[in-house]
Parts: sequence; C-alpha cells; structure tokens
Amino acid sequence: MKFYHFLLFFIFLFVNYSNAKTPATLSKMNGELDFLNYSASAKLAEKIRKKTKVGSDKWLKSTFALALSLHQRQPDVKSEKLRAEKLYNELIKNSEGKIIQAKAMILLARMASERDYLNDKSDNSKAKRLYSEVIKKFPNTQVSDMAALFKAHLYVFSTNKEEIIEGINFTKEWLKKRPTNVFASLQYSLISDRYYRYFNDPKRAVEYSLEAERAGLPPLIQLDHFYWNVANKAELAGMTNLAVKYYKKVITDVVSSGFAYESQMRLRELGVEPPKLIDPFAVQEK
Repeated sequence: MKFYHFLLFFIFLFVNYSNAKTPATLSKMNGELDFLNYSASAKLAEKIRKKTKVGSDKWLKSTFALALSLHQRQPDVKSEKLRAEKLYNELIKNSEGKIIQAKAMILLARMASERDYLNDKSDNSKAKRLYSEVIKKFPNTQVSDMAALFKAHLYVFSTNKEEIIEGINFTKEWLKKRPTNVFASLQYSLISDRYYRYFNDPKRAVEYSLEAERAGLPPLIQLDHFYWNVANKAELAGMTNLAVKYYKKVITDVVSSGFAYESQMRLRELGVEPPKLIDPFAVQEK
C-alpha cells in the first residue's frame, strides 16, 4: 500500500512539468525521470543546474530532478542520499511559497521516515513536522492532501494503539474538510484497513471500503482484489447480501479474475447460485 501511494504521488509530481512551454533540455530531463532512468536524469539535471541562477525556474526544476534522482537511484549509496537531502533543503530554502517547495518537503519527509542506506535511521518526528508544515503553508491544495495521507500513514502503521487512533481520527477530520480531494479514496481505504487488521472490526472496515468506492477508486487499483476484500469483510460481519453482491462483481465485472472460482464457491456456501464464468477467448455471436 505504501509503495502504491508513492507511485500515485510520483505521477502527480510531474503533471505540472509536462506542457508545451517546457524548454527542450528540461523536457528531456523530465522524460528520463518518467522512464525512471535516474542515472540519465541526474546527469542532465546536474548540467542544467550549473548553468542557471539559484532560485530561477530552471534551477528549481533541475535541483528537484537531481535530488529525486539521487534519492531514488539504486543501489543505495549513502553519499548520494545525503546529497539528495542537502539538495531538498536548498530547494526548500529558495522556493518559499511555491508548490515545488511543498513537493520537496514531502519527499524530504519520506526520506526522513524511511531507511535509505545501511545503518540509516528513520526520524518520524521530523517527517511529521514537515508534513504538518506543508498542510499549514499550502491549505486546500492537492499537496496538502498528499501530506495528510502520508502523515496519517506514520500514525496508523505505528505499533502504539493511541497513535493509530490519532491517525484514524486525523484522517476522518481531514475527509470532513476535504471530502472530494483526489486522494479521498486512499484515505478511506487506510481507515478501512486499520479497522479490519488492527481492531478486528470487519463491519466498520466494510463501511469505509464502500466510502472509498464512492469517492472514486484510483485507476491503477486491482478491482477484483478490492471486490474480493469487501465481500470477505462483509461475510465476516454478517452482511450477507452485501457479500453476495461483491462476490458476484468479482465474477461479472472482471474478466479472468484469479478470485472468480473461489467467489463461486463462497456463493454456493451462502446458498446462492453463482454467475457463470466469462470465457474471454470465446467467440462472440454477432
């Protein structure tokens, strides 16, 4: 789940960079980033950065690209991660009030919360502070929504019950303020996951999974896996009609699902005749 959220954010990061006004050199650099070719993007960003004035648009974008390339490049090299951290801080210092500053702060927060090289230590306190700063400085923006999602992660995946509850409540309050934000479905799913896996409360987990669906599931999500999970939780919660509905959706709404045969078995156990499996290779009659 954490990787998926970062992947969605990574796509979001470069939406503003892909436009006709982007100079050819920056466009080529961003193209290498799009293909995750971090060695090439780092070289291009280094060249652009050296030829531009500190604080200029090209300097900000090339510094950001260089920091991200060093941050994500594999294998992990301590010196590269430390330089990426330094570059993020330079960028933050020279981009006051600009969205790129918020993006750099979010990535710096993720770097703080994760272990990026041998003997590195996570610093969740620093990460929480940076996320909170993004939320405060950039209210009612997509970057604040992403910061709220990642901040909640740090709380709900804690081993401390009070922190988990704090993260859930924080996310609920956020959704009251920003119910239609682009990450609402992921935020509802986060609450659902904790109610199910930590508090063993499948009924509430189902309620928040349905909220996630109503908010609009992300385009990259595996739909049959989502339907299967809702059906399982609903069955455990005694919500039989809902379980039947979602077991059927696994079979009828997703072609060649790996959960289809199992869904048929579950439906028969519930006393319901399951839909027939769809053969995607069958010749359709005209």
